[in-house]
Amino acid sequence: MTIYYDDVAAGVFYDYVSLADTTIAPFYQDKKAETIEKASLATAGAYVDNRAFDQMNKERVRRGAIGFNVRMVARVRFKAGGWRARRRFLRVYCKDLAVGVGSNNSTGNLTGGSRQCRVGF
Repeated sequence: MTIYYDDVAAGVFYDYVSLADTTIAPFYQDKKAETIEKASLATAGAYVDNRAFDQMNKERVRRGAIGFNVRMVARVRFKAGGWRARRRFLRVYCKDLAVGVGSNNSTGNLTGGSRQCRVGF
């Protein structure tokens, strides 16, 4: 089955505070394939209240990383042989992705390897 991803949106949250969002260019995924798509997210202009900011700093000191939540929503189409399904919305939610943040607080890297995410239609 081939999957076509259209109108892909992604967002990063700390707890329930929205920090950044972006859109990702449409792409497709062939049968039995893994596809990696990169997205850049920046918090420039995002308002983060003092409580959330303090919690992030405490977590970084305690764990060496900050746990962020990622949510993605995409309109998808499926194709299997001559069969085509109507469009559906795919929702992905990944909780507590540990990100090691540098001392300058401007960049970070995912730590701890892959995670299980909730996926639903």
